[in-house]
Amino acid sequence: MSKKIFTLGLLFVAVAMAGSVGAVTPPPEQKDVLSTAAVELGPTRYPEFTSFNVSNGCTQYLSKNYKNGGLSLENLWVPSKMGNGTKFLAQQPARASIPGLSIVITIPEEYRSTAKITGEWSVVIVGTALGAYPIWPQLCSPFDVTSAQTYAPGEVETYLYANGVEKGKAIMTIPVPEEGGSVSITQIVPRRSSDPTAVGSFVLSKDDFGGTFPAKVTLEVKWYNDTCMRVTSTQGQAALHTTTAYVTEK
Repeated sequence: MSKKIFTLGLLFVAVAMAGSVGAVTPPPEQKDVLSTAAVELGPTRYPEFTSFNVSNGCTQYLSKNYKNGGLSLENLWVPSKMGNGTKFLAQQPARASIPGLSIVITIPEEYRSTAKITGEWSVVIVGTALGAYPIWPQLCSPFDVTSAQTYAPGEVETYLYANGVEKGKAIMTIPVPEEGGSVSITQIVPRRSSDPTAVGSFVLSKDDFGGTFPAKVTLEVKWYNDTCMRVTSTQGQAALHTTTAYVTEK
């Protein structure tokens, strides 16, 4: 008789333990990726035009900042009012993806109202001054003008997207390249570049998805060059890290 009671007691303990194990919340899930290829974005703004060989209405227009009605640092898809109508960019480029900087997270159904996704992204960015833009006839068609062109500091923007919707933004100012960043109209001088890092962080909850997480969340980092320089990020120099916490509803 005592053996039967003992056996039943062990069975009861085993069932209780099995039930408690099943109720344990999964540990946080971490994912990390690095960029898988080098990426490059061309400039989207004119440099600053300075040091002209003559002074006239066109040189005054070129040297003035675009915010004050001039062309310096204006978007490259805006043609010079004094030139032959040339556009150095047909239109504003879209934000570009960074190869490898994408993570897919699967959310179990029982945690779609309680899960939290946190993380950060970083992109090491190198900015390099380019050669000079031709003044005649693209920028000053009536005049034969030469100038120096200076590559001013500018911003590179990085963005986090979740299922195609922007959820975060980090902006990095690219400083003036070393050695001044000025180029002559008649000569292209190689210059060392500048390489700051853009870093952003995020926290995503059900509220970012209309009250409940979808079954899958695809996170992606994109970037945009808002400078007069060429910017690059080499393979492995951009990263995306996420931690998904499966919180039990109280």
